[in-house]
Amino acid sequence: MPSFLSNSRKRWLLGIVLIAAAAGITTKNVISYPMECVPDSPQKTRSLQEV
Repeated sequence: MPSFLSNSRKRWLLGIVLIAAAAGITTKNVISYPMECVPDSPQKTRSLQEV
């Protein structure tokens, strides 16, 4: 029974998937919206048709 990682193509695909998953987890943890910028109440918006 051949090993799953015996094929070079499968190894590269696995490596790319692992790098992509690590990058996604890292960016989720690093890029966060600061709570100081969150408004206390929703802003009232007007559409152009109301003007």
